[in-house]
Amino acid sequence: METLISGKASQGGYGGPVFTYSRILGKDALLFGGRGGWIANHHFVFGVGGFGLVTRIAAPEGAPDIGEPLRLDLAYGGLWMEYIILPEKLVHASIGALIGGGVSGYSRQERRFRDERSVEDDVIFAAEPVLSLEVNVLSFVRVSVGASYRYIGSVDLSGLREKDLSGFSGSLMLKFGKF
Repeated sequence: METLISGKASQGGYGGPVFTYSRILGKDALLFGGRGGWIANHHFVFGVGGFGLVTRIAAPEGAPDIGEPLRLDLAYGGLWMEYIILPEKLVHASIGALIGGGVSGYSRQERRFRDERSVEDDVIFAAEPVLSLEVNVLSFVRVSVGASYRYIGSVDLSGLREKDLSGFSGSLMLKFGKF
């Protein structure tokens, strides 16, 4: 019988932090998060990932006017699937995708007594295909440099469109695990 994985299948897993640079609302933005998963037969990864906007970006024109400055918030995560190409080589590639959702909104720069920090928020859809180059540093450590396109959909916020949150990104990931 033919199967996708034949013979003795190996198992492993990894996890680690991801630093991502992108442009959001025309400004430089840093997102921080992580990804990890179970590795089947050294090639197929099934896991989860998530990211949050670290950089303080002012809310765009059209955001609610409450008489004080607002900032943009963005956080998303979901299912992570990846295929690692030639994992036994010192330098190799991988292709993956994150599919899930999250939340975007506006919040006060500073929280005042008895005031909610969040002013307006909305649930969003997120999809992010990633192409990466990896280097096997140690048997349990890899460094990955990637390029991706972050698609954010279902945005329903005052003054904000899907294309304001979507865009190309560059990333650096440290992977720790059993590969």
